[in-house]
Amino acid sequence: MITISDASQEIVTASTDTTSPTVEWAMAELMRNPKELSKLQFEINGVVGKESDI
Repeated sequence: MITISDASQEIVTASTDTTSPTVEWAMAELMRNPKELSKLQFEINGVVGKESDI
C-alpha cells in the first residue's frame, strides 16, 4: 500500500531527477553558444543589476 508520504517522496525525487539534467543541458548549450550566453547575461543584468549576487 502506497502512503501519501511515499507518493510525495516519489514526486520530489522525480522532479529533482528531471530538473538537474535540464539545468545541466541548458548550461552546456550556453557554454557552446557564447553569443547567446552574452545576451542572457545582458538581460539578467538589466533586470537584477550587475551588483546583485545571483
